[in-house]
Amino acid sequence: MKRYSKLSYAILIISILIIAYILINSHLEKKKPVPCPDYCKEVSKQISDLDLEEFKYIKSENEGEEGIYFRFKSEDNYKPLYDNTDCLDDIVKIKNTISVYLSSHKNQILHEKNIRLAFFGKTGYKIELYNYEKSGSTPEEEFAYYDDMYISPEYFADFTEAKRIGINITDNDDLSGLANFTDLKELDIYSEIEISQDTIDKVVEFLPYCEVNYRDNRLLSGGYLYGLKNKKSTPAPHLS
Repeated sequence: MKRYSKLSYAILIISILIIAYILINSHLEKKKPVPCPDYCKEVSKQISDLDLEEFKYIKSENEGEEGIYFRFKSEDNYKPLYDNTDCLDDIVKIKNTISVYLSSHKNQILHEKNIRLAFFGKTGYKIELYNYEKSGSTPEEEFAYYDDMYISPEYFADFTEAKRIGINITDNDDLSGLANFTDLKELDIYSEIEISQDTIDKVVEFLPYCEVNYRDNRLLSGGYLYGLKNKKSTPAPHLS
């Protein structure tokens, strides 16, 4: 009986040591600095210190002479990233952190860089954010250009700086928040079910100076959207 008790005690001690090792190693791994260029170490640390629910900050690296690329990965998400509120909440935290840094560090190298944020899911899903419209464009302090990003109305208020973005809506949604997208130039509409012409008309009414695109019942695998032009208006005076 004593021998059995000693064996059980030894197994318990070993188990505790293994758990402690895993926890300590995980903590040290989390605190390990993410690889990045010297000029963005400060903002990189700020990103690393964020309480992220879904994404892991992998690295940042130069893209040519003018750009820098930040990479994030979701290990367990098999759905489109824009369908996961934790993913969207993380994206809001990250983009806002970098934008605040840029606005308060105007004389830093990073402020002059074209910045691309890339968020990857488990099975190839991806969202990309840019602080510039296209290669060679002047970088901005906010991330206004989004690819493969379709936000629902509950997130409209978090992305009103957008100049290119997508929305994921239904006929029953309150779309009044679109009126706050005063700088929007291009909008893609996505819906899992076909939306009515009345809903499209409401979108256009809220965004009279924006090019609105909608695919009519032709969904690709993964639910991504290739827009068909529904309306192209004259550019707003402050956007022309």
